Amino acid sequence: MPPTSAMPRPLSRTPPPLEPPHDPQPLQPGLHPAPYGQENVPTRFLYLSGIGDALKTDLQELRALMETYGPLDDSEGLAIEAPAKRGFVLVRYLDKNSAQRAKDALAGVGDKEGEREGRGPPLIGGRRVPKVQYSVMVTADEEVPHPEPLDPFEQASLEVDIPGVMLIE
Repeated sequence: MPPTSAMPRPLSRTPPPLEPPHDPQPLQPGLHPAPYGQENVPTRFLYLSGIGDALKTDLQELRALMETYGPLDDSEGLAIEAPAKRGFVLVRYLDKNSAQRAKDALAGVGDKEGEREGRGPPLIGGRRVPKVQYSVMVTADEEVPHPEPLDPFEQASLEVDIPGVMLIE
């Protein structure tokens, strides 16, 4: 066995200290993805990610598909809201049941016949919607806190910068 002095000592690497989470800020009025843990609590609003203005989604095609599940709420002129240069869309239905049908269809839930025939969930612009969840409406007169901040370790894991890898929200 070689002498212990010939073996190099492992370098001592201590990670930088993690900062405590920031205080939550109130959400701005409008539609937002449901807070963590409430994504499956039915509302009449849906949040669809992986489509939208940034991905050149055809909103006419999206609207036609969404209307097959129930009537959309155009009362504010925003039945389908696709913020500029963002990769998500917010959809407003008149009732929860329509939103539930759309969510289940886009997620491929309950369509055993379609799975057997190889159809799968509906496509929008040739693309499957990767994430569908319920959304919440925040009005100007409501005080809704921002969802709970992540613990420092979870926050640090989200801030990892890998060259050539881009996170699409």
